[in-house]
Amino acid sequence: RNEIFTDFGWHRVFIRTIVILTVLFVAETVPKFGPILNVIGGSTAALTSAILPLLYNNYLNASSTATKFKKQAID
Repeated sequence: RNEIFTDFGWHRVFIRTIVILTVLFVAETVPKFGPILNVIGGSTAALTSAILPLLYNNYLNASSTATKFKKQAID
């Protein structure tokens, strides 16, 4: 079961510190970050506009087909 903890503790401080240090490290070591962002943005746009809708459609069709087969088996 996934629970979101709202209490303050050292775990949160540790995770946030690691995230900030990672971002700082990437920002300082990569001299030209623009081309990397272009690749990430382009691949994300392709995923959300072409690939993910096809996968969602296949998932919905598979679940409706499975429901039809279950109804036929019951009848």
